[in-house]
Amino acid sequence: MPVVKPDLRISDPEHIFATRTANKSENLQRLIYGEFGNCVHHWLTIEETIRHKNGRGRVSVRNLVPHSPFMAYSQPVPNLRSIVQSFVDNGANLKHIYFNDDTPDDKVLLQGEIAFPGDWRSGRQDMVGKVAVGPGRMREVLEKANTIAGYRLTAVLKEVMWPSSWADFESLAERYPGHVVEFGVYSCALGKIPGRNTVIWEVRYY
Repeated sequence: MPVVKPDLRISDPEHIFATRTANKSENLQRLIYGEFGNCVHHWLTIEETIRHKNGRGRVSVRNLVPHSPFMAYSQPVPNLRSIVQSFVDNGANLKHIYFNDDTPDDKVLLQGEIAFPGDWRSGRQDMVGKVAVGPGRMREVLEKANTIAGYRLTAVLKEVMWPSSWADFESLAERYPGHVVEFGVYSCALGKIPGRNTVIWEVRYY
């Protein structure tokens, strides 16, 4: 199988910061560059994934196309080549496929998505979110999630987020007004930045 990296549509990271996130491919590149703070590790090719995982463990096979059928969660690294080949044989575009580190479902405290207000400092009471307790794929989580808002939502987040993660969250809200953030909160440290228990999946304006 040839080495094909996803088409992320952006080649120069110097021009993407502090702008609206327009699509899923842009969100991925900005996650990888660390613009959105703590996230799990992402890789753009099978070769990168196998090398960084030393051929062991589990990862998820993801797709830049929203709601694509060509995704597989928590797969053994040795099975990646056959999984991706099966996807391609059934019509998947290899340029849309990427990979991310697995997350511990048994340690999920809270996950969901939150719409940031237009002005975080004066309008945090306008923050609205859909959150659910426990594990599940994000689409499933959002279908059963409860909608809460304002100071009640703030209290819920601060109760489960470590102080370092809450500080990161406030920074995101200030930098990306009007965006929606998808996130997961865990009972353990997780992600690329030490001392955080919250990982960011998307910060989007689309």
